[in-house]
Amino acid sequence: MSLGYVSIAVLLFLNAAASILVLRSKLFSAAQRNRQLALIWLVPAVGAVVCSVFVFSQPKAAFSASSFDPLYNPTDGQAPEGPGLGICGCGGGDSGGADGGGGD
Repeated sequence: MSLGYVSIAVLLFLNAAASILVLRSKLFSAAQRNRQLALIWLVPAVGAVVCSVFVFSQPKAAFSASSFDPLYNPTDGQAPEGPGLGICGCGGGDSGGADGGGGD
């Protein structure tokens, strides 16, 4: 095998590995992943290395196959969740009817 074929094979493997890393990363939006894939394949060696290093510098939770979003905090600005908890966090109770107030 000539050196040209070996270097093309290594380059294709490097680009494919970097593409898989970018596609598995759940931290980026679809547009960001598309731009990174374009960089990998349009600037082969440099793009693959840059995108791979960038993906590895992100939190490990970004590689999870689940729907976990590391940037979402469920308690951020929301009322406490639970059965029977009202807006104020109290035990709910009777609000006085469907009109939203007490009796007339």
